[in-house]
Amino acid sequence: MDADLSSLVKGYAHARGLIGSRIAAAPYGVFVAYPPGAKQVAEHFAVKGRPTPEPLARDVWLTVFDPDRGPAEPPPPGQVLVSSEYFMAVHLPRPEAALSYPVEELTTARALAELEADATYARAPAADGVFHFVVRQAGRIAAAAHYAFGEGGDIVVDRVATHPDFRRRGLGQAVMSGLLAHAHSQGATRALLLSTQAGEKLYTAMGFQTLAAVAVYAV
Repeated sequence: MDADLSSLVKGYAHARGLIGSRIAAAPYGVFVAYPPGAKQVAEHFAVKGRPTPEPLARDVWLTVFDPDRGPAEPPPPGQVLVSSEYFMAVHLPRPEAALSYPVEELTTARALAELEADATYARAPAADGVFHFVVRQAGRIAAAAHYAFGEGGDIVVDRVATHPDFRRRGLGQAVMSGLLAHAHSQGATRALLLSTQAGEKLYTAMGFQTLAAVAVYAV
């Protein structure tokens, strides 16, 4: 779990454009101090059952990975459970399947500005080594996702989103399939991601396996 966690955190920080993050191994897992201007000051990525720093400071999150995939524990006094997620992985290459929709890679600042103009999609970092993909419908961006490399041959997929006007058409699976094929062409051998509970079914259907249940706590 430690190697997987380290790879996830490195790719996560890169995929979100958090250049300058200070990432360090800790007895409980990985500690990250984010650069100025980030949503959080810092984050503890911890394996369940290991002692973690307490109490949390404001704007410092605790993200706990449970390889036994049990339910999230109630938060300690003074903290709230921000989200329950799943840490998932798939080996590449996957069996090839015909794409039902064309997938486009965005490579220019103008194209990324188009993506950022829609509130459906989180701000997309234009950092070197972050690869962006979209599916269009009716001249609009209907689904989007991006990735960055973690450690070794791992990539970390981040912020997969489908516009509400275009859901339940297989667009999320299409943009993911195009992204994973591109990653394999770049030398990737495995894809990692953090999935919401709503997204778990999609990723499982695409061959992802759950490595751990994830609970995120904050003050």
